[in-house]
Amino acid sequence: MLSIAVQDTSVTQLTYLNKKLFRIVKSLGLYGGDVIKNDGTSGESIYGMCYRDENFDISHDAPYLLSMIKPGSTPHTTNSQFMITLSPLIWQDNRFQVIGRVAPESQALISRIAELTGTVLWDRIEAPLQDVRINAC
Repeated sequence: MLSIAVQDTSVTQLTYLNKKLFRIVKSLGLYGGDVIKNDGTSGESIYGMCYRDENFDISHDAPYLLSMIKPGSTPHTTNSQFMITLSPLIWQDNRFQVIGRVAPESQALISRIAELTGTVLWDRIEAPLQDVRINAC
């Protein structure tokens, strides 16, 4: 009997593995997690295209915070996209949900990535100066 394995290419792999950071702004943050288009215009989570934020209990009051973000204007929802803050961003409070902090031993790496690949204009969407991808997650 002959057995042939067929891979279904219509299914999107919901993983951060090999996804790039699509925006890095030195004074603002590192942005990634678009698991669909890998460019910051989409994203999907294991909960669907978007889901409600749980709460806004943690303020964007420090660097190295992990915050869930989402393109578009649907309030209080998120998807797979995230931001790592590089400075306090209080104006993001009640807009995006902080879900964690970068471990102290990884903060120097985050700063180095921002230093080497980050752009400086926060009000203009530009790609990072170099391709940075997630290689373990």
